[in-house]
Amino acid sequence: MNKVIKRTTFIVGSVLFGFILLVKILKEIPFLEVIDSFKQATPFAIGSFLLVSVVMMLMNTWRWSIIVKGSHMNVPFWKLFQYKIVGYGISFITPAAKVGGEPLRAALLKRHGINFNKALSTIVLDKIIDLSTTAGLFVLAIFLSITTFAVPKNMLLLLICMCTLLVSIIGFFYYQLLRDQRFFIRLFKGLRLHKIKSLQHLEEKIIEFEDVIVQFYKTRRKDFFKSLGISVIVWALMFIEFKTALLIFGISAISFEGLFLIICVMGAAYLIPIPLALGVLEVGQMSIFTVIGLKAAAGVGLALVIRARDLMWTFIAIIILLFYGFDLIKAYKESVQKGGLDIPKLEKKASNKSTDSKAAKKKTAKKNIPKKLNKR
Repeated sequence: MNKVIKRTTFIVGSVLFGFILLVKILKEIPFLEVIDSFKQATPFAIGSFLLVSVVMMLMNTWRWSIIVKGSHMNVPFWKLFQYKIVGYGISFITPAAKVGGEPLRAALLKRHGINFNKALSTIVLDKIIDLSTTAGLFVLAIFLSITTFAVPKNMLLLLICMCTLLVSIIGFFYYQLLRDQRFFIRLFKGLRLHKIKSLQHLEEKIIEFEDVIVQFYKTRRKDFFKSLGISVIVWALMFIEFKTALLIFGISAISFEGLFLIICVMGAAYLIPIPLALGVLEVGQMSIFTVIGLKAAAGVGLALVIRARDLMWTFIAIIILLFYGFDLIKAYKESVQKGGLDIPKLEKKASNKSTDSKAAKKKTAKKNIPKKLNKR
C-alpha cells in the first residue's frame, strides 16, 4: 500500500510541477501568439510530418524484428509493429522516461509462447542499440552547439552532463560485451541491490535475459551491426520529420546545426520523468528557439505538435491493449511487479503445442529411467 501511495504521490507531484511550468510559459508567451504561429500550416506539411512519423515507427519495428528473429523467436512483423506502438504509446504517459511501456511490450510477446525475461532481453538490446547511436549523435550536437551558437551556460552544462552519462553507460556496456562480461548483473551487484531481500529474486532473471543479449552479440554480429545501421537511418528520418514539422509554422530556412539542437533538446525533455513531458517540452523548445534566433512561440507550438503526435500513438496503443483483453492499469502494475502477466492465449494451436511438448518430455523422461527401476 505504501508503494502505491509513493508512486501516486510522485506521479501527481511531477504532473503538478509540469503544469506549473506550462502556466509560467503561457504567462511569458500569450497563448494567442502560439495559436498565430499555426497560421501558415498546410495539409501537405501536416500530412508529411505524420507520414514520416509512421515510417520511423516501421523502421524501429524492423530493427526490433531483426533482434527477435536473431534470438530464435518467431513473431509476425505486424504483431511486432502493434507491440512497438504499445511500448511507445504507454511510455509517453508514464513518468518512467521512455521505458514505462516496455514491460507491456515484453508481456505481449508471451502470447507467442516466449518467456517474459527472454522477451524483455530483446527490448533491452533494442534500446541499447538505439541509445548507442543517440549517444554518439548527442556528442556531435554538443560540439556543434559550442562552436556555432551562444548557448547559455546552464543549458550547456546540462547537455554536457547528459552526454557524459550516456557515453559512459554505453561505453562501459560495450566494453563488458567485448570481454564476454555481464553488464547488468555487475551493475546490480555493484549497487549492492542483491543484498536487499525484496530484490534478490531479480538476480536470476537478470542473468537469464542478459545471456540472450550476450549470445545475440556473439552469434549474430551481422544482425547486430545491421540494427545499428537502421538506427542511423531512423535518425536521418528524424531530421526529415522535424523539418516537415517546422514547415507547419512556415519555417523552411533553418541550419543543420539548429535542427540538430532542436531534436536533441526534444529528446532530453523526454528523459525527465514527467508524464507527457508536460511543461518541460515547452521550456526546452522555447529556450532553444530563442538561442537559434527563431520565435519562442513557434517553439511552444512545435512542442504541442510533437505531444499531439505522441498522444495519437498512445490512443492507438490503448486500443491495441483493449483489443487483446488487457486491463491497462492492472497489466502495467503486474508486468513491473511480478515480471510477467497472465496473457490471453493467442490460438488453440499454440496451447496444443505446449501440451504436446509436455507430453513429449514425459515420454523421454520415461525412456531415460533405468530398466531396473522399471521392473520394480
